[in-house]
Order: sequence, then structure tokens, then C-alpha cells
Amino acid sequence: LWGKCFAWEKIDYIADKCPECTINLIGDNSGIPERVKNAAPNIHFLGLKKQTTLPAYLAYADIALLPFKNCEIGKYVSPLKIFEYIAMNKKVISTPLDDIALYPNVFCSDDKDEWVQEIHRGINVIDSSQFISCNNWYARCNQMLSLFFEPKFADINISIVVLNYNNLKVIGKCIDSLITHNRYNYEIIVVDNGSKDGSYEMLKEKYDSKICLLQNDRNGCSSGRNLGVAHAKGDWIVFLDSDQWIISDSWLDCALNILNDKVTIGAISWNAGWFEPGKTTGPIVDYLPNRAISDHSLLYRTDIAYLATSGLIMKKKIFDEIKGFDEFYDPTCFEDTDLSLKIRHEGYDIAYSPYMAIMHLPHQTTKSGSSTHTKLMNRNGEYFKSKWEKIDKSLLEYYLK
Repeated sequence: LWGKCFAWEKIDYIADKCPECTINLIGDNSGIPERVKNAAPNIHFLGLKKQTTLPAYLAYADIALLPFKNCEIGKYVSPLKIFEYIAMNKKVISTPLDDIALYPNVFCSDDKDEWVQEIHRGINVIDSSQFISCNNWYARCNQMLSLFFEPKFADINISIVVLNYNNLKVIGKCIDSLITHNRYNYEIIVVDNGSKDGSYEMLKEKYDSKICLLQNDRNGCSSGRNLGVAHAKGDWIVFLDSDQWIISDSWLDCALNILNDKVTIGAISWNAGWFEPGKTTGPIVDYLPNRAISDHSLLYRTDIAYLATSGLIMKKKIFDEIKGFDEFYDPTCFEDTDLSLKIRHEGYDIAYSPYMAIMHLPHQTTKSGSSTHTKLMNRNGEYFKSKWEKIDKSLLEYYLK
């Protein structure tokens, strides 16, 4: 904040002309004690913050400012933080910089009156997901890798099965990302479980021939996924949740490599968990350091109790062998845990690997923690335990020691 290229005159002008606005400045202000002392009442110096906490601050901001001076130093500024702003779908007001002139949701001007006008104009942002996909680190890495390696797995048949239930806010991002990163030429099957929020109509209108859209006559994860697989043409099945999205063209490469190299593995997933002794619940990878991969040389692990279907891939042949999902678990809870034990009971291993380029905004459908979800967990948990105590009790005791 004390650099020579920081345009304090714009900050002061906005503070004066927009007294209803709060201006929060994060960064080292040790070199400007007088400015901090004499700042306008709506300018707040928050000091240095840890990098990991910045998204939380940004989440509550309406507009992000880049007040660089249009000077000799400013000509050579390429602000990395603008990608953070765009990634969180924020409106950005900046001085004109060559690198950012055509970026989405970015207003550029060197006129401070135009800055004030733009602030008063409101917060209208467009979808920047396509720009993000083309400019993230995965995209740059793929560009470099493509110079040295031929794309893999272009000749195998894959079907992606996605469930939707009243997820209008998130399902579009999921499908858009699957279409954007479809280097594998897979088919996308979306099963709607009786949505009432307009999401089915949106999917039908927006994606039409780009996806296979099915309607399930009951709201169920098991029945919905079984229906999707019944219509699948691929030799491989990938299950995704509607609150997930893809961020790399080669997002399936790691999992497919593992499955091809280790024929004893019947399924691999981006998500997994363990049982605590005597219980059918326990820790999951989401809440463990480094998502439960402590050794950077470890691509996958098989010492897990079950896989989640939020990013699971397996051969359709194996899915048919185990007769798919048990539909007793509808609408949800324990159906993927049950599927995992079915795979292991058939003689295959199951594997967990975090190296599928998937992002997740969990519990958009299940509303974890609600009384309804708790009742389902209890009912299905009892059924699951009773079922597998009869079939193969040893599988229930397979947990992380």
C-alpha cells in the first residue's frame, strides 16, 4: 500500500464521493503511518492477512479495486490478484493496464469521476467461468504438456452420469465444465429426480442435443444413477454430483492410468472415507490434511473403507456384475458406501486418488445436518449395517488403523 504506483488520490476521492461505501485495504501499511492516522472514516486499514484468509474477505466485498497509477511503473504491472477477483465473480474497477483490457467484469478508466459513476451503477457481472477455465494453472500446465505428449484415452468410450434435484444454481456450472473439458469425447447423461425449481426446463432448453436428459419418476440417488447407467453407451462409467465441476482437460487421465495398470482395482474415486470401530460413520478425506495424501509420491491408496460417487469411475461391466445400486437407500445416504462394499465383495479393490481435477461445493442437495438428512442417515445406516453383517461382516471392519 505504500508503493509509488498506488493511486491514493483515487481512494481518497471515492471515500469522499461515496460516503456510503466502506473501503477495506489489506496489505502492509507500516510505511504510511500518517496516511493511516488521517484517513477518511470509511477507509479501513486491515493490515497484512494470511493468503488463505483472503477469499473470506473477498467473499463479502461488492467491488474489487486496482488503483495503480498510470505512470511508467504502471505500464509494467500485471496484477495477479485480478485473477483472484475474477475467479470469485467480483466486479473490478482498475486503471487502464495493457494486460487486463479485455478481461471479463473489469472496468478500466483513469478518470476518478468515472470510477465513482461505475460504483453507483451497481453490481452487474457476467459468467466468467470460460475465462477462468482458459487461464487457470491447469490450463497452462496442459498447454505445456501438449507440446511434449500425445493426448491419452481418446479412443475409449466413457459415459458421465450426473444427478440433478432442484440444483438450478449449480447444475449449469457442472455441465458447462464437462462440455468445455471434453477431450475424451464422452457422453453426458443427466438424470433429473423430479426437480421443481426450473432446473429440468433449463437443462432441456440450454443443452438440448449436448446431453442425454432423463427424468426419474422418483427422487433417488440409487434409482437415478441406475437409470443413467441403463442408458449409457460407454464401457466406462463416471459418476459426478451436480455440485461438482471440472477444471482441466486431462481430468480423468490419472484415474484411467491407475485402472489400466492395476486390473485388481474395480473402481477409483476422488472422494472416500473410513469407518470408526463399531460404527458405520467416520472420517472422510475432505476434512483431513492434504485430503489424506501425506506422501506426495503416492498417487492413490486402497486402505479406505468406501468410495463416494462424487467423482467415481468404474467399468460398466463391473457395475452390471454387482447389479448396480441398491435402491432401498433412496432418496440418499449410504448408497455409495454400499456400492463400494459390493465391489470389494466381488473380489476387486477400491482406490482413492485426489488427482482428478474436480472442484466441489458439497451438500447442495442433501442439506447435511438437517433433521430429514439425519433421519435418512440413521435409517439407511441401520439397513446398511444389518445387510453387510449378513453378507460379509469383515468388510465392515475395514478401517484406517
